[in-house]
Parts: sequence; C-alpha cells; structure tokens
Amino acid sequence: MTAEEKIRFTIAEYCHRTDSGDFDGWVKLFAEDGSFRMFGNEVVGHAALRAFIEQDQPPELRGLHLTTDSAIMLQGDHAKVRSNFIFVAGGDEAGVVVAAGRYLDILVPRGDAWLFKLREAELILPVATQHWGAKPA
Repeated sequence: MTAEEKIRFTIAEYCHRTDSGDFDGWVKLFAEDGSFRMFGNEVVGHAALRAFIEQDQPPELRGLHLTTDSAIMLQGDHAKVRSNFIFVAGGDEAGVVVAAGRYLDILVPRGDAWLFKLREAELILPVATQHWGAKPA
C-alpha cells in the first residue's frame, strides 16, 4: 500500500474500532505519545487515550462514525489530513446526527503503518439536543 492508502486505512479503522468497542485496537492507531483533542481538552498517551475512549463511548451511546473527504498532505516525516465527519446514533424514532465536524490530523509512519500523532475534532454543527442512545428500560 502507498502512504496515502495506509493513512486512509488508519482513518477508516478509527471509525470501525470506535463503533465496535475495540478500544485496545483504537489506542493502537495512535503513536505512543499521540493525542486526541476535542472541546478544548487534550488526552495524551496510550493509557490516557484508553481511559478516555472507554468513558466516551459506552455501549448504550455508540453509533456510527463516518469520515469522508480526507485531504492528505504528505510532508516528509509526517502527514497532515483534513476530513469531515458525522456521528449518527439511535434516537427515539430514528437515527440522530449527534455531531458533525472536521478532523484535523497529524499522522506519522511507525513500522508498516501510519499512526495519529494528533487527532483534533472540531465541531461545525451543534451537538444534538434530542435524546439519543439506548432507550431507558
């Protein structure tokens, strides 16, 4: 695979591993000192990333993350990528677009893969205000 194909694979796996609850696999998509930034908070390193994703994506709040329109700029020892995303989850009657925005990424080559050095989520639309997630019993 080319560098761009490996980068697209990492971006796609981020969504698949988040939605399936494969948090150990999710963390492995980040460099050892990789970070995730959202809502002004930054989480750095594998242990902190693992704790964050487990708390942020409990089974009852999982849905479908979609990432598209990735613009990849290879810059020597790293790549900058700009992508759009939406997160859709189950609602009372139908799916709810919970969030929509942009990922601003820096990826670095590590072995045979490209990993996130930084993944920053920037919201473009407001977070959903209607109920979403599993219905209360």
